[in-house]
Amino acid sequence: MESTTQTYPEWMTPEQAIEFLQLGDGKPARERLRNLMRRKLLPHYKHGKLVRFRLGEINAWLVAGAVGRKIRNPERMQAT
Repeated sequence: MESTTQTYPEWMTPEQAIEFLQLGDGKPARERLRNLMRRKLLPHYKHGKLVRFRLGEINAWLVAGAVGRKIRNPERMQAT
């Protein structure tokens, strides 16, 4: 029996973040991700047009309840 466990890198691309968050496929998933970023709900890093997401921060965001809650210091959340 094959294991379907996916491992994700420390820094994820938008495509990897979409897959990790199970937002769906195609354009609607990309729009959902951009909407979360635009509303500053999802922790992310931008350098010009390059966007990356830290796995630990995304996990902390999910643990915090995700929708409507911003993570100010995700490293502190992981320490508890």
